[in-house]
Amino acid sequence: LPSGLTSQGYQCGVCGSVFHRICRIFVEEHPPCPGRMLVERPPPLPPEAFIFPPQDTDLYQRETKLPTAAPIIKHTYFTVPLEKQITDADDVPIFLSTATRIFEKLATFNAKGTPKRQARQQSSTSTPPLPMADCVGVYRTSANGQELYELECAYADQLPTDIETKPIHPLEKSLVTLAQLIKRFLRQLPQPVIPVELFQRTLDLASLHPLMHDSKTSPNDASKMEEFLSALPPRNLATLRHLMLHVSFLLCHQRLLKVRLSTNMPSKSQKGRQSDSVSTAVMDQLDDPRQILTVFAHVLLWPSWKNVTLLASQDVESKRLFALDCLFEHFNKTPGSTSGHGRSARSVQSKSSSIMILNS
Repeated sequence: LPSGLTSQGYQCGVCGSVFHRICRIFVEEHPPCPGRMLVERPPPLPPEAFIFPPQDTDLYQRETKLPTAAPIIKHTYFTVPLEKQITDADDVPIFLSTATRIFEKLATFNAKGTPKRQARQQSSTSTPPLPMADCVGVYRTSANGQELYELECAYADQLPTDIETKPIHPLEKSLVTLAQLIKRFLRQLPQPVIPVELFQRTLDLASLHPLMHDSKTSPNDASKMEEFLSALPPRNLATLRHLMLHVSFLLCHQRLLKVRLSTNMPSKSQKGRQSDSVSTAVMDQLDDPRQILTVFAHVLLWPSWKNVTLLASQDVESKRLFALDCLFEHFNKTPGSTSGHGRSARSVQSKSSSIMILNS
């Protein structure tokens, strides 16, 4: 079974035998599957066990043979193709929709509760905290391989509803965990949300971006977008739509953060011109769609394995980002398009929530 782009290999779902995807092509004979697991899943190790190199181990006495089998994680959600995923009423993978729903709920709670907490904290510290969580910063937070493996093991066959019922304190840690799960889920799909055979057609959408041409939008631009979306399998389209609406929520949250930061910013007489300009530049990036779309670009679409070197091209990276920006604008601006009624209901809800929070 293909185990995703990051794993770059295959694993037998019965015995756990592993093969690198390149080696698998050239090896003509393989030992027959014994019909049982060759390696049992080890118990969790303490953090000090992951220090590399180990302090109490003679590296020269280690076995030189590479492992030929690995423990099997019985997945219900991770590494399962989109067409085999358990879905919600909108045909979106239920793991993804659950994680994004909880993320948005906790982020909204954070935005409502932070001003009161900040007022209490400002009296005890000279450095005031952010008015609310920086959701784009949360998504841009990386994790090491061990942390991602433990997350995948913990939620391989269960939804992350425990994060909703027992959120971690501070709340930002819960948001980071959910963001890591969302990215891990998308990255571990055997085929990306935008299939590899549509990679080049996706890059072609970059020509619709305002920064790529000077002419105004033409009817041909709309038809090009519609033709691309019609080429997506229904579940892939539903998943892409859902994620673009989630990005819309994140940017709505970021705009509110930007407003609160500008309200709390000291006057120019209290700070130098240089630091003021730096703060302004940082604030301008808070709700820039490219900041969050850059994160999703790496987990939503990638080329086939034989063309994976395309990702090293700066031109390809730029086109991938511009194309996603066009898709984001399509799902969040075009009324009556393929985004359907879900877009308007959810966008209005997120915008009205922000207005209520701002006025409270």
